[in-house]
Amino acid sequence: MHKRLMDTHDHPICVHSCGRIVYANAAAARWMGAASVAEMVGKPLVRYIHPDSVPAMVERLRLLRDIGDVSDPVATLVVPRDRDPVQAETVAVRTEWQERPAYRLEFRVGERAPCDDEPATPAASAVRPDAAVRRAVPAVG
Repeated sequence: MHKRLMDTHDHPICVHSCGRIVYANAAAARWMGAASVAEMVGKPLVRYIHPDSVPAMVERLRLLRDIGDVSDPVATLVVPRDRDPVQAETVAVRTEWQERPAYRLEFRVGERAPCDDEPATPAASAVRPDAAVRRAVPAVG
């Protein structure tokens, strides 16, 4: 039932475990510029997150210890494929996916004013630090 709700949600949603995307809904695939959901599954989450947003993301995930814990909304710079970075508000939820620790991320664009901690828009060509995410938060990577 929960997966079906995510499948039909109009906001981009993805679930990641051990630093890799294990689920994405169709809205996430469209928004991230993927040809399909299958193209996203198995890829490192940070492939779609700008390096300047990764430290805040890691810290936010570290605070989510119990299933059902929800983060405050935070500004995240997302890098869709073949597009410039996009500022999004993200909320993370601690969950499980196939009996493994995981995090559900919901992205919202253009609905609210930018968050106080909104980073400056950096160049989109920087290297994505996926190894740093895996080391910093064991349940993520």
